[in-house]
Amino acid sequence: FINAHNPDEYIRTCKILRVLNSIRSDDIGIPLTINQFLHLTPAVLIDRLVFRKHYGLAIQISKHLNLSESRIMEHWAYHKIMYDKNDTEIIQKIAEKFANALNLGLSFCTIAKKAEEIGKTKLAIELLELEPNQSLKVPLLLKLGENRKALIVATQSGDSDLIYMVLMQLKDTTPLSKFQMIIR
Repeated sequence: FINAHNPDEYIRTCKILRVLNSIRSDDIGIPLTINQFLHLTPAVLIDRLVFRKHYGLAIQISKHLNLSESRIMEHWAYHKIMYDKNDTEIIQKIAEKFANALNLGLSFCTIAKKAEEIGKTKLAIELLELEPNQSLKVPLLLKLGENRKALIVATQSGDSDLIYMVLMQLKDTTPLSKFQMIIR
């Protein structure tokens, strides 16, 4: 099975065997052969671990096999939002975990959308405060009814398209006199 003349193949096989040994443990309980693993693909195995809420092991395996950890982190954050009750703890934990992972393509906006979908509007707004990308932040703030914050963020970004988007939304949703005061 292993081509002894190809060192890259040998290293890859050793990595796979380490993964297979780690998932065979009693607390995980996924006994796969190497052929089954190769047929399933590593992404499917990671999805199965995430589904079973073995986030730590899924991240370790992703790092070991040089796979992206973003889906694992997002699923973990969704789980926190769904089942934890203390919003300040949720924000603290998510900010702590995502601080090092923003370069993976993770966005606080996707997590904030999930929070908004399940009715945690205040949590969604607080998560949006952490989002560095203004072009993702402004439309969701408008959707949440936070027009004033959206206008402040849009003007601070300097992006004329975002400013026009907010102004058009304000024009459609606020009375004329209030809209004119905001413009001033």
